[in-house]
Amino acid sequence: MLLFEGQRDPDKVRSSFLQMRDLAYSGGHSLGTALTWHNRRTLRWSNALYSWRIRHLRSRGRRNFLRTALPIGAIILALLYPKQMQVSGTATLEPVNLVNVSAEVSGRIEQLQAQLGAEVKKGDLLLALDDHDLQLQFQQADQEYQRYRVQADTALALSEEGQLQIARINAARAGLMRDKLAADLQRTRITAPISGIVIGPQNLSARTGEYIRLGEGLVTLVDPSSWRVRVQLREQDQPLLVAALHEKGSLEAQIKFNAEPTTVYTASLTDEEQVAKGLDFGGGTYGFAAFLPFTPSPQLSQDFRTGFSGRASFTIGRRPLAYVFFRDFIHFLRMRF
Repeated sequence: MLLFEGQRDPDKVRSSFLQMRDLAYSGGHSLGTALTWHNRRTLRWSNALYSWRIRHLRSRGRRNFLRTALPIGAIILALLYPKQMQVSGTATLEPVNLVNVSAEVSGRIEQLQAQLGAEVKKGDLLLALDDHDLQLQFQQADQEYQRYRVQADTALALSEEGQLQIARINAARAGLMRDKLAADLQRTRITAPISGIVIGPQNLSARTGEYIRLGEGLVTLVDPSSWRVRVQLREQDQPLLVAALHEKGSLEAQIKFNAEPTTVYTASLTDEEQVAKGLDFGGGTYGFAAFLPFTPSPQLSQDFRTGFSGRASFTIGRRPLAYVFFRDFIHFLRMRF
C-alpha cells in the first residue's frame, strides 16, 4: 500500500500507476520499432546475397572459377600492400683516431710497460730500448767535441789561424754528432703520443728482448672516445640507399653488436660522401660501405673494442610487399633482360 504523507490516497496511487504504464508502453513501442527495422534491413541484405549467389554461382564452372580467382586476387592484393623496406649489412666498429707507434731507432727491447687492453695517458712510457751502445757513442762524441773546443781555444791563443779554423770545423762536426746521439737516446724511450687504449700487436707481451729495426711497428693505440661504424652493403642496394638519402636528407641506422645483442644503437647517414663505392671485399665480391660516426655514452666508451661486429639496417621507405620479398629476383631479371 502506497502512502502519501502517511495517509492512504487511492487517487494519487492510481495516477502514479497510470503514468508508469504510459512510460513503459512508449519505451516498448520504440524498442519494438527499432528491432523491426533492424530485422528488415538484415533480411534485405540476406536476400540480396542469396539472390546474387543464385544468379552467379548457379553453374559449377563459375563456382570453381571463383574458388580459384578469389585466393589469387587476395594474394595479389597482399603482395601490393606497401611495407617498410630495409637495407641491411654487416657492421664493424672502427676507431677514428688510431695511432701506430713505430721505432725511431734500432735496438733491443729492454723494458716493456704497455699491456694489451691497458689504458695509457699521453706521455706514459710504453717501452724502452737498450741504450748501452748509444751511451758509449754519446760519451765518445762528447769527448771529441770537448777536445776540439780545447784545440780551438789553444789555436786562438797562439794566433794560429789555420789550426783555429780546422779545430772549429771539427768541433762543429763533433757537436752535431753529439746532438744526434742525444736525440737517439731520447728516442729509446717510447712514450704514448695520445691518451688511449693499447690494442696491439697481439704478441706484445712476448716482445721483451726482441731486436727492433728502424721504422718497425711497436704499439698500436686507439682513442676510446671517437668511433665510427663501417656498414658493408651489397652493390645492388646502393641506388636504393642513395635515393632514400636524397629524398629524406638523412637516414638513421639501427645497429646491434654481437657482443651486446640486446642493445640497439643508432647512427646517422647524412651525406653521400660517407658512402665508399666499388670496394673489394675479397673472394670476387664487390660492394660498398657506409661510414657512420658513432658516439657511445661515456659510461660505455671504455667497453667498446675495435673489431666489434654486428648488423646495421636502414629504413628507406615503403615498397610493395612483392618487391621487398623478391627484389633480388627482380634485380636478376633486370640484369639479364
